[in-house]
Amino acid sequence: MKTVLFSLIEDPTKLLRILRRHTGVDEIEVVQFTDLGFRSTRKWLTCFRKTKPDLFVLGIGDVRTQQNLKFWKLVCLRSGAKAKAVVDERGKITTLHIAKYLCIDGPELVAETVLTASAVCGFYGLLLLLNTGYGLKRLKERTHPSGKLKVAFLRTNFWFGYKAGGSVAHIAGFLSGLNKLNVDVFCVSTDVLFGVDRTCVPMFLIYPWSFFNTFPETPELMYNVRFVLHAHRILKREKPTVIYQRYSAYNFSGAILARLFRIPFVLEFNSSEIWKSKHWSKKYLMKATRLVETLNLQAADQIVVVSQALKDDLIEFGIESDKILVNPNGVDPNKFSDRIPSSKIRRKFGIASEEMVVGFSGTFGVWHGIPVLAESIVRILKQ
Repeated sequence: MKTVLFSLIEDPTKLLRILRRHTGVDEIEVVQFTDLGFRSTRKWLTCFRKTKPDLFVLGIGDVRTQQNLKFWKLVCLRSGAKAKAVVDERGKITTLHIAKYLCIDGPELVAETVLTASAVCGFYGLLLLLNTGYGLKRLKERTHPSGKLKVAFLRTNFWFGYKAGGSVAHIAGFLSGLNKLNVDVFCVSTDVLFGVDRTCVPMFLIYPWSFFNTFPETPELMYNVRFVLHAHRILKREKPTVIYQRYSAYNFSGAILARLFRIPFVLEFNSSEIWKSKHWSKKYLMKATRLVETLNLQAADQIVVVSQALKDDLIEFGIESDKILVNPNGVDPNKFSDRIPSSKIRRKFGIASEEMVVGFSGTFGVWHGIPVLAESIVRILKQ
């Protein structure tokens, strides 16, 4: 039985292990989404049908968090294979049938379209109200509770399955630093935070709605409702004295929760979604992007940034200088050190001991400027 795995995740090793155990087939052809040099659904289907599979499997990280799943299911159903299925890294395997899709996913998609359109209009109205002078005044009402400091760390980014990168190291280092200062802290997050010791930092997970996951950007906006409802119960039980949120697109739940519990709201602001939308990737809900970012910046009691340049941008935006704290990124010298032997890495990649190696630790986001780094390395070596 010829089996093809179309993987939406970078490393399909775990998916292959699950499939081999489930099907008994050792030889599985893998098609990586990242390897396809085109974004045309028609070309994808042509590519899949050329493989002539008996079983076509869509591989994802987690069925609970996979965005646009109804679309990917439809692609899978049109692959030309006799049997179709979806598998995730948790080992959940779902067989796909066109009749089931038409009876369940089809009506769900219609309902999601109507509800999403209505909800987005409602969110626009709410954001416009909250951004008025009266709305911001009510939103910033605080009692500033006394007693021992206890931090509720909110991570609301729609990033799932990340085990490496700047944000991963930054969050783990920040929480570890609070621990070393004997500050009580707990996390409320969209996904497991890799590198965070859960024995020291309790972690509560609030996964996005699986229903609202088809249309771009709207899942993040809709997530505010789910997050506030679930986080409210968690915060009521844990009784934090401050909320610290890592800013993410379309999310303003930290500001709402701070008002509900009347405790200070600290916003970690690493970049402007408005700026990124103008220069890198155009957003569909640009007005909502602007309203959410403005609301977060105005509602925060303290804003933490990693550079003076970012602080200057916020001052130019109209934020008071006194409430912006510049806290440059740091590193854990025990994990990132020139004393760590490089021989193992050199052997793995066949690099001679006398050759110079320039390393970069992080993900290849456009904001990291890797092409500039590569060009700089060449110039420095010439000098």
